[in-house]
This record gives sequence, C-alpha cells and structure tokens, in this order.
Amino acid sequence: MKSSDEMIRDLYKRRERYQKDRRIRQAKRMKVMLPVVCACIVVLIGAGAWKSGLITDRKNPANETGISHDNPGADSQLPNATPTGNPKEPLLTGETKEKPGKDIIYLEPDATVSDGTGEWQGKTVSSSLLAVLDSCGDGDIIAIQYGCDCKWYQYNGAAIANLEEEYGRSRQIPSLMYQMLKYDGEYLAYGSAIYETGAPDGTKWTKEFYESQVVKYKKLIDAYIVDGVFLRDKLQEELDSGRPEETYVRIPYERWQEAVNAFYGELASRLCADGVPVELYDTYKDGWKQLVLFMTKEEFAAFAMDETLGQTGSAYSLALRPDSYDDAIWLEPGTAVSE
Repeated sequence: MKSSDEMIRDLYKRRERYQKDRRIRQAKRMKVMLPVVCACIVVLIGAGAWKSGLITDRKNPANETGISHDNPGADSQLPNATPTGNPKEPLLTGETKEKPGKDIIYLEPDATVSDGTGEWQGKTVSSSLLAVLDSCGDGDIIAIQYGCDCKWYQYNGAAIANLEEEYGRSRQIPSLMYQMLKYDGEYLAYGSAIYETGAPDGTKWTKEFYESQVVKYKKLIDAYIVDGVFLRDKLQEELDSGRPEETYVRIPYERWQEAVNAFYGELASRLCADGVPVELYDTYKDGWKQLVLFMTKEEFAAFAMDETLGQTGSAYSLALRPDSYDDAIWLEPGTAVSE
C-alpha cells in the first residue's frame, strides 16, 4: 500500500503531466492561430491606411511621413512598455469561483511548489497546503484535495488492489506478443528439446531459462503454440488487428479507474450527507476524479475524515485550479452522487 508521502508524490507527478500536456496544447493552438492573427492584422492595417488616406491621398505631407504637423513629436510618444520578464505567479489567489459568495484559495497551474509533506493538526498535508494554512485568514475558504490508499475497497466483487494488479499484468501482454513473434516463439515450440538437444540453428537454452520463459509466456503459449507448431501468422494477424491493446490494456485500465472513481464517489456522498461541501471533478482531464473539500482552516482543523470505507494513508494537498468547470460535479451538502 502507498504511504502518505507516496500519495503526495503521485499527485505531483500527475500535475506535472497535466502541465506538460497543457503547454503542448497551447503551442499547437499558437501554431494554428498565429497565421490567422497575422492575416487579420494585415487586413486591419490595410483598411486603416485606406480610410486615413495614406494610400489614396499622396499630396498631404502628413500622409507621406505619418507625422502630424500639429504635433511634430507625436511619433516619439510611445505607449508604456509592457514588461518582458517572467514574474513568479502568486501562490494564493482570491478569485471568486462561481459558487454563491465564496472566495476560494487554489493552487495556480503555474505555481512553483516543492513536493514535500508535513503535519498539521494531526493530518498529513502537502507543503503548498501547509503554507496556506500558516498564512491565510480565519474566514478564507481553501480548496483541499483529498487522497488516500483505497486498495481494499470492494467494487463489483473485486478489491481495487486486485484490479490494479490485473491491469499491471495484462498491460505487459501486447509487448510479450511482439517479443514472442520476433524472438522466442520458434524456440518455445521445441519444448524440452530446446535445452536437451537445442534448435537446428544451434541455439540452446538452459533448462532454468526455458522454464522461466514458459512462465513468462504462459497465456500466449496456450494460444499460439499447438502440437509443437508456432502459429506465427495467427499471432501476426492478432497484432495487426489492434485487439490486444483493447483487450489487455484499455479494458483492464478502465475497470480499475472506474473502481477508484466509485470509491471517491461514495466517499463524496457520505461527506455531503454530513454537510461538508465537496466537489468531484476531472482536474487533469485523464478520467480520474479528484475529491476536493472546501473549508476554512478552523473547519479543517476540526475535520475528521470518514475512514469506514477501509482507506489508509489519508493525505491532503492544495487543490489545483481547474481550467474550467464544464466537467465538474458540484455536490451540495445532502446530495448523493449519481455517475
């Protein structure tokens, strides 16, 4: 099971991936928009020049130089320059979220923070949240993200730990299929002969190595080696179809993700029933729901998380400000989650 420190480190890794993807998306948008913007500027400049007479009226000296004779120094009166530096974004903000009368403290997407943890009122908190708790006002509302190890939560008859392990094993199968096709399939088809007499090309394995490969390729041997014959064409066809990625990677991953989201959904419903305002949304746009509590530091100090669902390693961090709330599920106190 993950410790509280590991939970916080995982959160920061996901935040780093989110920021990287965000920068890539922004760069792509700039590549598309820059030529369009430039074209619009050219059109506007041309229209302005035509309207002002710069193009049509060549007899007016003012139109020749762009300098007004009433104000000869006008061309040197430049607007105030915009700073070109990159000032550090403030960690704390007081922007109002679209919820009635509440100013929320979030972690800004570009804020620079360390990934350390500390203790506050008996709770494990991230360094960014600790800084807020030590400096914010008594009535300030803080967006606090909750994380924990929920591996023993049962979902549709299976523990999350088992679903995660199943995904970890199955996601290796497509890679093993390629290895079997390129390297080991023909040799595995020889069975014990590969270490007793060796293959016709002179390759000979040790018995120990052969047995380890049989364990490694167990599922694939049953499907692609029949009566000592390696079914190369069948394996190649299966890889070309793309089905292994669907069967062994996407489906187990989504089953694991669905179970974790169900845990946080049930926990959110319980907190709402207790009058705690929470929000459940996909911060990083990767399908994993984040549970965020909205509390003052006095409320957080007195707060005790409901751990009757079997979670361990509870940890809290300052919630990242999402780009939008289009995908958010806002849960008012007393409401239930319906996914």
